[in-house]
Amino acid sequence: MTLGTLCRENVGLTVVEQVILVTSSWIDRTIPSCAGEDLNRRPESKSGSGVSTVTSPTKPAVASRVFNRDLKNQWPTVERTAGVHVWDSEGNKYLDATAGGSVVVNVGYSVPEILSAMNEQASRACFSASFTSSAQEELAYQIAAFAPGDLDYVRFTSGGSEANESAIKLARKYFVERGDPTKWKVIGRTRSFHGNTLGALSATGHRRRRSEYEPLLLPFSHVATPYAYRCETCTPGQTCTDHCIIELEQEILRQDPREVAAFIAEPVVGAACMGLTPPEDYWPRVRELCDQYDVLLIADEVMTGMGRTGRNFGVDHWGVVPDIITSGKGIGSGYTPLGAVIARHKIWETVKNGTGEWEHGFTYGGNPLSCAVGLAVLRYVQDHDLILQADQNGEYLKRALLHEIGEHPLVGDIDGKGMHIGVELVLDRASKKPFPGETAIAKRVAGACRSRGVLVNPTFTDNADGLSGDRFGITPIFTFTRSQLDQTVETVRRALDEGTDMKTTSYAAIALASVVGASIAGCSTSANSSGEFAGKTVCVDQYVSATPTESIVSGIKESLSDAIGQGLEVVVKNPQGDAGTEATIVQQFISSKCDVLVPIGTAAAQLHANATRKIPIVFAGSSTPVQAGLVESTDKPGRNVTGVSDALPVTDEIDAMLAIDPSISKIGVVWKLGDSSGDSQSEDAKNHLEERGITSVDSTVQTAADVTQAVRSLEKKVDAIQIPGDTTTIGSAGGIVKAANEASLPVFGGTSGAVQAGAVIAATYDYKEVGRETAKLALQVLGGSDPAQTPVVLPAISGYAVNLGAAERLNLTIPDSIMNRVTEKY
Repeated sequence: MTLGTLCRENVGLTVVEQVILVTSSWIDRTIPSCAGEDLNRRPESKSGSGVSTVTSPTKPAVASRVFNRDLKNQWPTVERTAGVHVWDSEGNKYLDATAGGSVVVNVGYSVPEILSAMNEQASRACFSASFTSSAQEELAYQIAAFAPGDLDYVRFTSGGSEANESAIKLARKYFVERGDPTKWKVIGRTRSFHGNTLGALSATGHRRRRSEYEPLLLPFSHVATPYAYRCETCTPGQTCTDHCIIELEQEILRQDPREVAAFIAEPVVGAACMGLTPPEDYWPRVRELCDQYDVLLIADEVMTGMGRTGRNFGVDHWGVVPDIITSGKGIGSGYTPLGAVIARHKIWETVKNGTGEWEHGFTYGGNPLSCAVGLAVLRYVQDHDLILQADQNGEYLKRALLHEIGEHPLVGDIDGKGMHIGVELVLDRASKKPFPGETAIAKRVAGACRSRGVLVNPTFTDNADGLSGDRFGITPIFTFTRSQLDQTVETVRRALDEGTDMKTTSYAAIALASVVGASIAGCSTSANSSGEFAGKTVCVDQYVSATPTESIVSGIKESLSDAIGQGLEVVVKNPQGDAGTEATIVQQFISSKCDVLVPIGTAAAQLHANATRKIPIVFAGSSTPVQAGLVESTDKPGRNVTGVSDALPVTDEIDAMLAIDPSISKIGVVWKLGDSSGDSQSEDAKNHLEERGITSVDSTVQTAADVTQAVRSLEKKVDAIQIPGDTTTIGSAGGIVKAANEASLPVFGGTSGAVQAGAVIAATYDYKEVGRETAKLALQVLGGSDPAQTPVVLPAISGYAVNLGAAERLNLTIPDSIMNRVTEKY
């Protein structure tokens, strides 16, 4: 069926509706659906009937009681494996170009030498936590010889997440032992995945993996990952390295080099953007920068190590020696859970000459059975020259992919090293526009390959901008033959071509969809398609992940729960503060015709307000809506915008601080000049101080890196410091407090986060209540209220947050009149 035929048969539809219909028709006809059983579409079964039903005398029969990570689809059951092939329970045979599904099986399945080593060690000793073993000692010795430079000492774990968790703790341990206990922060990269334990996930930048667990994570920061295919920052004459190195240096300075312990990165990106490879000078310059600022360099080689990229470790491509290397996956090659942390001599020596103890470990770390397997795997790799084979076959594979699919309409980029290749899929090659996330195009291509008997590895659908952009990985077992590589490439090509000529009608339909933006949809919550609010959508832009914004979203959802039950759809998206992603979200929301836009924070609200004067906007948590140009006044907004303000009550904070320390006569006010919140609230603070007979002294900043000097400039000039409440100074509260402590100056204001960092007191909001009030306004607007005539709401503060330890250090006593209103203590 052609594009014209489809449109003629649906003449009653709008152009946008016709485009959606045509696009959906193409997707359904050309590439398998990723919903339901079609995700695992297989060749016709040769034998067997699949998974048997598990029964229990006390519980109802179910297909499976395994709590898988994907509960919407039936997982195939592996029956056996051998060499480079997998057989499922129905007798279907697959060529495994995923190395076990998560880039683990380097040497192949059922290798006799490794099975023999497993059996031999199991017959002697499998486990003992209070002994070392000859297997552990020998494997550590061999890995130290395998690793670059003086990476001479090894701690074994059960896998990659544990290895990265251990590396983070070891970096902290090193600086404590060295006498630098202030160094604890870790900087990661935006496109990264370091594991699912909380420390490793804190260092991870991959938004989808982080988002639900943000309240539990450590406040580690992230900088850009070099991404030449999509770099919009670098100018002609620069390499992509320049911007990334400058950003990393600025982030180290913003966080304060005296507090930054480590920078962690994958040499070639894995699960977060498969195969993404940096420019040649990137890693050497990172090494130089880390040396300059006394920051440990951690190379996450869980996926890229043990020969995967055609070198012992990925960093060997650039001759760089990290301070710590982490390993996993291929070190055990799927035969046993195994990981490792490999440390430079100086780290081991510092701990040995200090306390002599690293109080850290995992139950199964270094067990004799796993170490015997790891030793057998390493020997097999070396005895059969598999790293050289991975290098040569990897070059062959990449050339074949470029030749066969490099110009395919769906293929934007092919990147990677060795047997670690990623293919990026795009909706339009000229603009590099990615597919919308909901199309799950990489999963569909992987499904088409599976149906032809070859396994490839789709990654998450958010590689390009954090919301959309598909890659799939081709990561074969090292022992693939050239003919098996050819089979893989041919299968991928046929999967991309399946069902239609992509260069004609169907591809044109998708291109048209990209032009009109018809394919945009949100990740939403809705419970009833026929209730009072059926067909209505509230779109929430969280903007950043922080305790206040998480609480606001929670309050919104709680108050809208009844409306959701009556058909209201609630879409929540979070760009994690990334400007490019935020702009995409704004356009997505407007194009998808949300009924009410709910941006959280002033910056997000301004972007939405600038983008539309038609769609009603109900902001949440803008402290200066008038000064920011969102509304004409809080009583009568005058346009399509109203909302709930969280203007910090600086007058209350000043009165509270003066009650705590009546001797104060001069207060330094630190804020970002030109920030609407900072300008407005600093002005309010100075006016109130004047009313109270207190002298105010200004000290402004432009960036977070300026706060230390701003505080130092106030030393011996003031008796206390106030943070009136702009994003820059609130986000740098830790640096302000640290500099103030050096000058023995109390700090007050900001948020409860500032108090947690060491400020004495701040007024607080119940941000969940801010969310509830926002939801109420949104429902009023859905019911017909005009935002232009709906006053901005200002909730009452819930009380104060106080830091009793900070008060004690400064010899300050908090009076009962304040303590009676305290809701948070630190």
